[in-house]
Amino acid sequence: MVNDPWYDRVCDPTTDAAELAQIAAHRPDLRAHVASHPQAYPELLAWLRDQGDPHVAAIVDSRVHAAAVPPSGAPAYAYPVADAAGTSTPHVPTYMAPGHAEAAYDGWASPAHELSVETSATPPRRRKGIVIAGVAAGLALVLGGGAFAVSEFIGGKFKPAASPEQAAERLVDAVAAKDLLGIAGIMSPAETGALRDVVADSSTSSGSVGSSVKQAARALDVLKISVEGVKTRVVDLQDGLARVELTDGTLTVDGDPAKLADIVLENLDSLPMTDLGSVDREETRDAIVDQLAGELPYRVDLGRIAAEEDVPVFVMAVEEGGGWYVSPYLTLGEIAYLDSGTDARRGTMLGVGEGAGGETPVEAADALVRAAARGDMRGLVAGLSLAERRVLSVYADTSRLDIDDIVVHGTFSQIEAGPRRALVVPDNLSLVADSYDGRTTVTFDEVCVDVDLSYDGYGRLCLDKAPLVSDLGLGGAAFVMVKEGDEWFLAPTESVVRAVSLAQNAASSLEKSGTRLDAAWVEREAGRLADHLGADNPLLDLPVLSDLRYFYY
Repeated sequence: MVNDPWYDRVCDPTTDAAELAQIAAHRPDLRAHVASHPQAYPELLAWLRDQGDPHVAAIVDSRVHAAAVPPSGAPAYAYPVADAAGTSTPHVPTYMAPGHAEAAYDGWASPAHELSVETSATPPRRRKGIVIAGVAAGLALVLGGGAFAVSEFIGGKFKPAASPEQAAERLVDAVAAKDLLGIAGIMSPAETGALRDVVADSSTSSGSVGSSVKQAARALDVLKISVEGVKTRVVDLQDGLARVELTDGTLTVDGDPAKLADIVLENLDSLPMTDLGSVDREETRDAIVDQLAGELPYRVDLGRIAAEEDVPVFVMAVEEGGGWYVSPYLTLGEIAYLDSGTDARRGTMLGVGEGAGGETPVEAADALVRAAARGDMRGLVAGLSLAERRVLSVYADTSRLDIDDIVVHGTFSQIEAGPRRALVVPDNLSLVADSYDGRTTVTFDEVCVDVDLSYDGYGRLCLDKAPLVSDLGLGGAAFVMVKEGDEWFLAPTESVVRAVSLAQNAASSLEKSGTRLDAAWVEREAGRLADHLGADNPLLDLPVLSDLRYFYY
């Protein structure tokens, strides 16, 4: 594998506008990456569009619908500037140069909801309240999923709160008591349910999600947590949704650094494809102990944070099933919304009974694909399960995309069915799009994807035969559908968690059979995958797979 610093820079999302322009001018082979870069500004994209590479042009065209508007007086189009060597380089407007406010261009966010990005010598300060809230939401979701999986039959703690403030107070009390069932019981069942079944199924596997939950629970047991004098303030955002701010009180975390260091190392050992063989374990353990000893006890003054920052520590509460729960998903969404500094209004939440599903799992999946093909983002979000539907309807841009309709052929097939859950797979599902370059046809079935580009050839990838992919148990594309009331919806989180669990269990089985899943194995299998696809396969232009082209051809 050849070290390529230019490639490393174009893969770094923080690379600035001026450097991207230089990469585009001097490395034609990296222009597709530049065109996909989040900091690629409109003038640079226009310049790339005019260079004659149909693949790069297609990427630019896919981003046109969300083009950022340059400030008043800025040039509307790129124009080449010749340097001393006579090389044509895309123009970098003053407002995009390092040190100026950067109008970040993101082809997957609309101007109304895009996050503001500012480039300066000093990175923006991370607000402490937001960071603490984010860590708490993520940890609560994982631990809550585990507690749901192993103790769902204990119903006494799985009751909603009567109000948003009571939901937050119950979470604080459960954290202070290190009560996993209490943490799980006050979180939204729609969100922890996505983890429940997969944790239960994988809890006996040393390399599974269940193992990670057990390790996190052990760490929680070693910690000493005290919470004192917590006061709350409720900000009602809309019907059924409130932000509960912790305006006063203290949180103190302490523990035995040596025991915590042992848990950290054990958790790393249990992760698939983690090779600690070359690491001096005693030296690493001592370093972890020293660092923890310097940080513990860790004390958070909630009142001071509330007084010094515009956003105190908070959790989001949501009404569900006749009561109130804490929502990790909506907490993380509110964190991103507030941290962005945007003045865009939140969307209206699509809660219980407000989705648009299908009468059968297949009908629901069909409707989602067709909504996406015609750019109906509101319809797409409405077809998702409750947890994702709520957070995306509030925080994502759901305005209709200005794209030409994509013709959809084929359908899905149901391969597993239960009273509330089902699995569907693509069944000769084709997406056909026409452009000035020609026709693009992408066809999916359960295990294979075919791409037919009238201007750039044909490619095929079958997951059950592809090295690396099949080794990790990902030999087919299946989507989890869930039933809410009388309608079926796509469950994205459950679909991803199911795939991750399959990969973890496959990796664990490989390791038990004697295969060492270290960096050398990954590199070797990736090379086999590149050879399997072939150098001219247009699928290698897709994100992630495109890296194989530059590494191995």
